[in-house]
Amino acid sequence: MKRLSLIILTCIPFFACNPTPLEPRDIDAALWDGEKIDSLLQSYTNVRAVFSGHHHSGAHHRSGKIMHYTFRGMIEGEGNHYGIVRIYKDSIDVTEYPQKAVTSEF
Repeated sequence: MKRLSLIILTCIPFFACNPTPLEPRDIDAALWDGEKIDSLLQSYTNVRAVFSGHHHSGAHHRSGKIMHYTFRGMIEGEGNHYGIVRIYKDSIDVTEYPQKAVTSEF
């Protein structure tokens, strides 16, 4: 039986974000038990990514084999904000508009 890849979508990030050295970690923008949930998800071989919002500056990082990506808030800047996520066999590409690109390989 073929196992499908699992992508998780959530409003609140699992981890406190720290997108730049000038900004403090935003503890209020993270799930209270995010590290426990991430630890549980690490035991599954088919979880590839967690996408979230809530932290307006955006952020991304890898925890074990799972890519965590927090989209920037729509109120950050002028004009329309959106993202395109491309999922491939061995990688995930995320491009946000206005432009911000990230690739995560597996």
